Amino acid sequence: MISTSHSSDDVVHTLAPLRRSGAHIDIGQLISRLGRVVPEAEIAVHLPLIRSIEALKAQNDAVIVAHNYQTPLIAAGVADFVGDSLAMARYAAQCTARVIVVCGVHFMAETVKLLCPNKRVLLPNLRARCSLADSIDADYVRALRQFYPDLPLVAYVNTPAAVKAEADVCCTSANAAPEGSDASCTQLAQGGSAAPRF
Repeated sequence: MISTSHSSDDVVHTLAPLRRSGAHIDIGQLISRLGRVVPEAEIAVHLPLIRSIEALKAQNDAVIVAHNYQTPLIAAGVADFVGDSLAMARYAAQCTARVIVVCGVHFMAETVKLLCPNKRVLLPNLRARCSLADSIDADYVRALRQFYPDLPLVAYVNTPAAVKAEADVCCTSANAAPEGSDASCTQLAQGGSAAPRF
C-alpha cells in the first residue's frame, strides 16, 4: 500500500510498512511492492541484500527516507518514505525512529539533521552531492549581504546548511511568495526574523 499526497512540487509516498515477524519481513508483500517497478529476476538477485537492510533497520531503530529520484530497488525495496528533500526532512522529524538513513545527497541529509537535531542522521555516500546546492556557499551569501545590506536574503531549501544559516528565510518552489508580492520581503527588511524558517 502506498499513500500518496500531492504538493505543487512533487508527489510524496509513504510506503506501508512491511509486515514483520521479529527482524524478518513479509517476503510476499515485498515482492508484490517491488513487482510493479522491478523485473522479477532482479528482485531475486537483490532479495538477500534487502533482507539484510531490513534486519539492520529493525536492530537499529532506523528508517530510510529516499528522494524521488532514487532507483526502484531503493524507493520500493527498502525506503520507508519517498519524497522531495523537504518532505523527507519533515517525515524524519515526525517519525519515532532514532536513526534516519538518507538516500539522497549531502544537503538533504543536512536538512534532515536541522529538523532532527537529536536523531542520528546517516548519509551512505558522503560524496553524493548536488551541483545546484554546491553552486553557492556561505562566503558568497555574506558578500551579497554586504553589497545589499537592506535587502532580505532568501535561500532555496536545496542549499547547504551553512547557506541556510546566513539567510533570512528559506523557501521551496511551492511556498515562495507569488510573483509581484513583496509584503514578506518588506517585513523582513524592516526587522523580521533572521533565523531561517522552513
